Amino acid sequence: MANSAEPRVSEHPRDPGHTRRSIALCGTLMVTLAFGGTLLLYGESIRLPFLFDDMIHLRWLDWHSLSEIWTTAEGLGYYRPLTMSIWKIGYLLQGYNDPATYHALNLLLHGLNSVLVGCVAWRAYRGQGRVPYALLALLLFLTFPFSYQAVPSSSSLSKPLIATLTIGSALLYWESRRRRSGWLLGLSLLVALLAPFAYESGVMVPVAIVAVELLASSRQEFDRLSWLPVLYMVLVWGVALPIVVLMEPDTGASLSLPSLVNLWQNGVYFFEGLLFPITPLATPMERILGMDQYLLLSLVVLLGFSALWLFYWWVRRIRLLLYALSWFIVGVLPLWFMLDFNYVITSPRLHYLGAVGSVLLWAGIPVFLWAKMPTRWWPKALAVASIACILAFNVGYVRHKMGLANTLSAPLWQAAHAAETQGSAGTLLYLNVPAWIAPKKPIYRVGTEGLTFIPGYVRAQDFVYVNTGVEPEIRAYMFDQVKKDQDAYIGYAGTELASDSLAEELRQVDGVYLTTYTPDGLNFVHAGALESGDTTPDLGAAVARFEDQILLLDHKLLPSEDGPALHLWWYSLQAPDRDITVFAHIYGENGQLIAQADGYPVLGVFPPLNWRPGDLVHDIRYFTLPDHLEDRDYSIAVGWYNTVTGTRLLAFDEQGQPLAQDAVQLNK
Repeated sequence: MANSAEPRVSEHPRDPGHTRRSIALCGTLMVTLAFGGTLLLYGESIRLPFLFDDMIHLRWLDWHSLSEIWTTAEGLGYYRPLTMSIWKIGYLLQGYNDPATYHALNLLLHGLNSVLVGCVAWRAYRGQGRVPYALLALLLFLTFPFSYQAVPSSSSLSKPLIATLTIGSALLYWESRRRRSGWLLGLSLLVALLAPFAYESGVMVPVAIVAVELLASSRQEFDRLSWLPVLYMVLVWGVALPIVVLMEPDTGASLSLPSLVNLWQNGVYFFEGLLFPITPLATPMERILGMDQYLLLSLVVLLGFSALWLFYWWVRRIRLLLYALSWFIVGVLPLWFMLDFNYVITSPRLHYLGAVGSVLLWAGIPVFLWAKMPTRWWPKALAVASIACILAFNVGYVRHKMGLANTLSAPLWQAAHAAETQGSAGTLLYLNVPAWIAPKKPIYRVGTEGLTFIPGYVRAQDFVYVNTGVEPEIRAYMFDQVKKDQDAYIGYAGTELASDSLAEELRQVDGVYLTTYTPDGLNFVHAGALESGDTTPDLGAAVARFEDQILLLDHKLLPSEDGPALHLWWYSLQAPDRDITVFAHIYGENGQLIAQADGYPVLGVFPPLNWRPGDLVHDIRYFTLPDHLEDRDYSIAVGWYNTVTGTRLLAFDEQGQPLAQDAVQLNK
């Protein structure tokens, strides 16, 4: 048992062994790593639109003043007035909701939290390798894999914010006790009192304070145990908590204990985050052993945690292990007992505060291993290798998730700008609006690893509104016939729509937009429309006629983001007697085919079999051309052909003369 005791280290306000200059250099390095690393990992999130619950939050804030945010949670389901006030103040200062500003706030808080975690590690450990331990804890928190949802999503502001408040209150308390500073203690109390109003798990701040008091007093950093943590309990549990409970009459959280199965499953998921470097092993093990995923992961967690306990007992740092576990408890305990498992496994952001405990645990392994056997080479090699592997895994994991986010960012911004161009008047048909994305090969066995931009309980119309301020009527559906397989699973907004129902929807809207698939990614583009007018078009001025069924009334070649867009206006003379489709070819100077855009009109969603006599169809086709090709180097030909036989419909010019190869040559 003697080996389990952690050596006592005398503590003084001036940290022994570290000059002010060395502490300043360490602090500068921490800040540089934290904020520089945040930008490198998550910097692209500045360009993301509002997503996920932003549509709910910002809609709700439209209807409530700054003072009302603190007096009601009606229509929202949870009471987080501090978080909501930050968004409201941003709106009042800028005059609009700017997604870049709100995303930048999340990045700022994540960088700050990484520095604070480094400071927690610095205070928690006083032995050899203190600086590497603090820096490694900072880097592990910075790159913590489960933070990929909390940091880029502005709607998850409450997660980094509650981490800032909880860690900040604990550090301020630590410094107030060391320096015997009343104003630092008062500031710590104020921050603790605010925490529950940012997020519900803020009620755990007193537990973090008790953990500081116990750790520091046990190693004689404080003169004696203090009654001050009781003051935090009174303020947080006696003042803030009752207000939060009273203001959340409709919250989904329950004061009754969940089922044992729910508790077990939640525990498995949260411990998966605590032991994040080893729990990915459960994924290949399940394929090999064929065990139930929850039983298997429970076994991995049990063995892994036992190994951690033995290691910390071996290096005589059990108190530090217990302190790290206290942060895990602070971060996840209320969520563990109050949330349903089906919600928990879709919310990796819930790991954010509990990650403090996880990184304190894992940062100690290479540092303590090195310090335990300083004269041998293999512990040093193992320490360096473990650091490199964990950080490389974390960075790769987060960067992959940011890649998924970027995949959906471009088409969703295009969807927002399309409605902005339309304005609030009119009705638009949106097909296959990307709503969520997830990898086809997950790393962690339990839980989802995707990103949701438009949840199922939010309309595409709301997404457009919060990102542009305009609100045309938008009808969003999924249409399988124009989907294409991608490297990741992609979900779409709206319900499934059949081809015949789609034709009826198309007759009631002013424009059709849909997702297209290119080697460079997804695009959300204008596909055309079924146009209506008060006057009959001049049929005698048609560019071409295809048998007695279809006229080409007009065409335009306009630029688009990825190449030329050919706009065609077809007029239906009579319903076709067979299934036909359009070919649109671009030929080079020597007659070779260099690009084509074949398929049903309106990017494949409006086959002529669904047309009626008198329909005027605006059909848009997009081409991707070689970079070196200029306008004068190519020509365009369009026509129709039978989808079964491939036979082209007979084509005639405006004088009724047959066209060569039954194709009309279009002027650019």
